[in-house]
Amino acid sequence: MAPHAEPPPGNGDRLPAPPRPAMSLNPPRLLIIGAGSRGTAYARATGESTNGIVAAVADPIASKRKLLGDAYIWGKAGPSEGQEFEDWKGFLVWEQERRVKAARGEEDIPEAIDGVFICVLDEMHKDAITGLAPLGLHIMCEKPLATSLGDCISIYRSLLPALPDTTPSKLFSIGHVLRYSPHNVLLRKLLLEEKAIGEIMSVNHTEPVGWWHFAHSYVRYGPFFLSIFLRLSISRGNWRRESTTAPSLLTKSCHDIDILLWLLCSPPPGSANPAHIPSRVSSLGGLQYFKRARKPKAAGDATNCLSCPTEQSCKYSAKKIYLGKGLSGLGSGNTLWPVNIVLPEIEDCISSAGIAGGEAALTAKLAEDYTSDTLESEVSTKNWFGRCVYEADNDVNDDQVVTMQWEDDPLPDAQDGEKALVGRGAKTAVFHMVAHTKKQCDRYSHFYGSDGEIYADSETITVQNFNTGATTIFKPHLAGGGHGGGDDGLARQFILAVDAVKNHGASVGEAQREHVGCSLEEVIRSHAMVFAAEQARLGKQVLDFPRWWAENVEASTPRWISGRYGKATVTATVLNELGSRGFDETASDNSSLTSRGKIGVEESREKGKISADVLGLEVEDGTPMLFDADENELTPVEAFKWNVDGDQSPSARAWILLTVVFHTCASTLLVFSRHAQQPSLFIGYTVAQILIFPIGRASQKMPRWRVPLGPLTFDFTPGPFTIKEHALIHGLCFAAVTPMLFHTYLYNGREIWARFKSARNGGEDVHQRLMIVYREVPDWWHATLALVVLALGAFIVRYWDSGLSIRGFCVLRGKPGSLNIVSELIAGYARPGKPIANMMVKCYGDNSIKHGLDFAQDLKLGQYVEIPPRVLFAGQIYSTLLATATQTGAVRVKDAIKMIAVDLHSLKTKRDSRAPGFARWHYSANSPANEQTARRASTCSVFTTPSQKEATSRSP
Repeated sequence: MAPHAEPPPGNGDRLPAPPRPAMSLNPPRLLIIGAGSRGTAYARATGESTNGIVAAVADPIASKRKLLGDAYIWGKAGPSEGQEFEDWKGFLVWEQERRVKAARGEEDIPEAIDGVFICVLDEMHKDAITGLAPLGLHIMCEKPLATSLGDCISIYRSLLPALPDTTPSKLFSIGHVLRYSPHNVLLRKLLLEEKAIGEIMSVNHTEPVGWWHFAHSYVRYGPFFLSIFLRLSISRGNWRRESTTAPSLLTKSCHDIDILLWLLCSPPPGSANPAHIPSRVSSLGGLQYFKRARKPKAAGDATNCLSCPTEQSCKYSAKKIYLGKGLSGLGSGNTLWPVNIVLPEIEDCISSAGIAGGEAALTAKLAEDYTSDTLESEVSTKNWFGRCVYEADNDVNDDQVVTMQWEDDPLPDAQDGEKALVGRGAKTAVFHMVAHTKKQCDRYSHFYGSDGEIYADSETITVQNFNTGATTIFKPHLAGGGHGGGDDGLARQFILAVDAVKNHGASVGEAQREHVGCSLEEVIRSHAMVFAAEQARLGKQVLDFPRWWAENVEASTPRWISGRYGKATVTATVLNELGSRGFDETASDNSSLTSRGKIGVEESREKGKISADVLGLEVEDGTPMLFDADENELTPVEAFKWNVDGDQSPSARAWILLTVVFHTCASTLLVFSRHAQQPSLFIGYTVAQILIFPIGRASQKMPRWRVPLGPLTFDFTPGPFTIKEHALIHGLCFAAVTPMLFHTYLYNGREIWARFKSARNGGEDVHQRLMIVYREVPDWWHATLALVVLALGAFIVRYWDSGLSIRGFCVLRGKPGSLNIVSELIAGYARPGKPIANMMVKCYGDNSIKHGLDFAQDLKLGQYVEIPPRVLFAGQIYSTLLATATQTGAVRVKDAIKMIAVDLHSLKTKRDSRAPGFARWHYSANSPANEQTARRASTCSVFTTPSQKEATSRSP
């Protein structure tokens, strides 16, 4: 059966709806944060399908708070204390005060909130979750978790403060409602538990957005998930542009990716097997149709449907969609979605002025448009429902395909090879999000298995068995609400989990596993897959997902200490990190260790100080495992990140305070010391280098302490003197510039001010009077030259294979490699990506500034020696080109290349020959032509071995 085919006639009965859970004596109390469509949907689901109570609402719009509160919280009685807030911050303050009052034993204290539904705009999720995390509430967050991978990881770390211990202290759920619809719950049971089609080999899953639905939601508007029964003012988000939200794969389809991973990656219920991680991911897609190139010629310059000559024949006419009878417009009698999205007050208009008044108000709204003179800020923050779909400012994909591939990943302990691959064999999944469909969000999937096929649409599940030839059709319960009953199912399971923890003695881990059925790691994995797919699409790549995960997720959090299948070995840095946080137990993610073990960390006599000595790992059989650096699973890069990342860094306020202290001391030294008669940056750098080392060593000896200063608190964290202190040195050295400015002001301020006033009053020095006879260089000469060089440089960086070594960068920079460049290499290596590009950007930026200053100095010198400005400008250009040509020839010389080459193993420079000094090449260092030169200079490997040296000497 083709994946797009209709299923055969049904032969099964519709399954019944799941029963509503029984109410507890002390039912869970929930707070809804965000009273828009999703918040109201969960409030309705809570009241109709769960054993919880909506106790409060937080939203900045009073009318929306009132609508939700009247319907689900206080009814006609009006809100009481603690039932409504303007935002989550207001609730945070109120809850902290409530807890203080409760601790004092005061009476008439409102009951506590047990959990929250976070339903604010996508980009606000991170702040809300991390801000509320210290309260220790159970959290359900609407999908997506966040709009960037970095924010997702920040949320992960805020919810698991005891990392690397991943045992949750509170429940967390994500709005992946597809997991909880009766349809998909049954589908997963058939696939994973009953093995209805044997082993899954391939999957095609399609989300048909709908041709006019996509035009409304992702071309003219923003929010998509809107319950059609709601009568409220909808938050005006914007999902038509990636710059204001996120890619459509994340905002529209992240739970489609999640449902595929749930069915193909996560183990079945009750299984302790690890997840079967995809091995590769790729993606294709883009904005194919809704753009100006597709605009009918007959439409001319019209930008609004109401003034377009082809409006009557255009299927995307705003009048047809919002005012007509054929779809869901006002003419069909509909005043709900999408009509109330265009005009939220449509019912008030009809009530006061009749249908004609409603049509007039809606037409006026559709007539709104913008021109080329409209501010970009206004265009991007408003919705233009009458705008021509070919003239809109949308840029999100209207068609995208994501391909995920799994490899055989047998269980290591399984004796039977066939059983070892049960649920873990090679397979492929293809997801297709397409805008141009008749179906509207009625997802359908085709699963191909070793023993049969399953076709599943939004209403039925059809199973065809190869062995028996039988065809069986299942008809899950068709629930109301939203997402095929997924809204109600998610709310029910989340609140059941809260109830189990609150009233029935269940641990958070048990409730998370049995009721929520989704771990926080699964949430991060599904979102990470979306970001990886987007990276693959933009880069036209096929990504190794485990490697991408290690570089982009594992490297950003101490949760994943070692690889999934490697040895459970860790570095002394890691052990010290764990010990300093007070943890003595960790679990292996693989089968190398058969049981949980303890990391022994020797505590010294000084309270709060943990020795960095590694004592080993004690497993249950009593055999100690000593950690060998050579056997360490961590790469040098990962070890470096452990030394840099984490919550052990001093706070930003502490860094600022130290900078201020240094600035004061250095200013005093430079200004008032009789030994500092002239300003010198070297003194400032030296002072910083001398002072910061004892500061770092002293802080290592001290316990964690905080310094209050007014409303602020400065947090200083002890620990080994690491690269964090070196970074602080670098920052404090920049502060040394400020004392130099103060010194210059105090010693030369009057002279500078006098010359400034003279220049303002028309005063001219003798050199300026002599040079006035020559014509100045026009500004457009400089601007043109800058644009040409920048364009050439950008072209080379973008389209040239810049496989440069350090030697090549010596040439490119115009001087030997220094810490300034090596540090860029280290940073690029530690943060996997494109370290060479990182260094090139630094070279272009640094050299551009340096050369600009040099050229300005030349102009000043030319004024003193009376060289005409235009002659000097031409000479500068000629010198740069000549230097580039000289350098190009020089690096072709074999001896010059051998001289530049550096053997990093011995840290010795070969000096058997001489080449033109770097100082002679300085003016050409930022020339685009020099990029090619630098690439030639880097043809010999910097890291030479005896076997390589002979080959190097023979290279042309």
